[in-house]
Amino acid sequence: MAVTTFSDRAIVLKRQQYGDFDLIVHLLTLGHGKTTVIAKAAKKSVKRFGGTLEPFAELKVVCQQGRGMPILSEASLERAVTGISTDLVKMAYASYWVEILDRHLEPYHRQPESFDLLRRVLERLEKEHRTSADLSILFQIRFLIQAGLNPGIDQCRQCQRGIGELGGEHFYFDTARGGIICSRCKTGSRGRMALSVATIRQLSWIAQRPLAAAQRIRLSPQALLEGERVLEAFITYHSNQTPRSLTFLRQLRCSKA
Repeated sequence: MAVTTFSDRAIVLKRQQYGDFDLIVHLLTLGHGKTTVIAKAAKKSVKRFGGTLEPFAELKVVCQQGRGMPILSEASLERAVTGISTDLVKMAYASYWVEILDRHLEPYHRQPESFDLLRRVLERLEKEHRTSADLSILFQIRFLIQAGLNPGIDQCRQCQRGIGELGGEHFYFDTARGGIICSRCKTGSRGRMALSVATIRQLSWIAQRPLAAAQRIRLSPQALLEGERVLEAFITYHSNQTPRSLTFLRQLRCSKA
């Protein structure tokens, strides 16, 4: 079988040891989507891979595709992750985002919007001292939209009335119905969570604005609290189980409360 070579931009999602010296590396690439490669002798080849194959790092990679799993032949570091790897809370959030992507993206399907979203939030997480929760809400709501799982926050899922029509009524988020319900329609809803009008408007702004503008938002404390609770519950519902990284993230929050 002929061997072909391809190069691409990539973000390391995770890695695992394979044998004594090799690594299996899971990448999100710009041109080839979610891809799994093998890095031969990576644990002893400092010249080729030293310090580059860390989770969340952004790389330029060269791979050889023949029969079986592609072989990672070259990797050069484009963006380091020191600001994430030395901060336990940042690592927890980044791990959660990566697990969401890994669960919901099909392998080898080009997903440039998801690549750009992950690259942007990781870059800001790396550089800034802002609250990681802001970025997490941004990532979750934008990725859900990209994945076709848009959490409906523009109108009541039951009566179809928009936020403007409903005025100052109380709202709830219903994971099973996939969006908000008004106080008149809440009867019979399971697992509903209160959601203020102010939070709904801020989440809508994040969902509708260009990513470059949306990533600069600073959410109110109430929107952070409600937004994280609602979006994490929604993602857990569609994953059919609580992501392992989310369990750890919640433990960290409790320890810092």
